[in-house]
Amino acid sequence: MANKTKIEIISAIFCDEVRKEASGKDIIIGATPNGVSVLKFPAKIRGSFWLHAKATNVEKKQYSMKVELRKKKTDEIVYGVKIGISANEAAPIDYFALTPPRFILSVDCEEIFSLFFSFDDDKFKHIIDIPIKKATNPPLPFDRRE
Repeated sequence: MANKTKIEIISAIFCDEVRKEASGKDIIIGATPNGVSVLKFPAKIRGSFWLHAKATNVEKKQYSMKVELRKKKTDEIVYGVKIGISANEAAPIDYFALTPPRFILSVDCEEIFSLFFSFDDDKFKHIIDIPIKKATNPPLPFDRRE
């Protein structure tokens, strides 16, 4: 019996948007490594994630991955999506990037959100926390924070 395929998320970047170049490369726009600062609450935050993943014992077949963004204090799911992943060939190890669809997050106060993923209906695993906080510095003239 073959070993079970496993996927782990190596890194996750919270950003405004991820686009594809004609060459297939990803363009990460508005990366926020230390969380998001807003000028006032309530706030609406556009967001996306760029997920760098490692798969082991890959079989040529269709897989699925669920991604959820939850409020850390209450575990309330504020965004969730199921993504289909096609493995075009078998491999002992493979690296790839995933980008769930963009979303708009409504936030009423400073809060921490947690990103989780589940591979092929396995147990959800924590990936990263994203703090949303009130900005302490005045915006620059070109700052687009709301």
